[in-house]
Amino acid sequence: MTVFLDTSTLLAASWSGKGLSRLLVDYAPKAGWRLVTADYCVAEVEKNVRKHRAGAADWRRLVRWR
Repeated sequence: MTVFLDTSTLLAASWSGKGLSRLLVDYAPKAGWRLVTADYCVAEVEKNVRKHRAGAADWRRLVRWR
């Protein structure tokens, strides 16, 4: 299964280890799901990910985009 992650989901997964977005990102490889996003979402995440006090997780290694 391929799961598209939008900007909000990527940011939420990066900022919290407890939310549903992070659960989805953590569970996907175990379930054999492929996580994808769009170039636009990547640009938005890169622009905003460090604004939160929690900082940024290594979200790029979990998501492939083209």
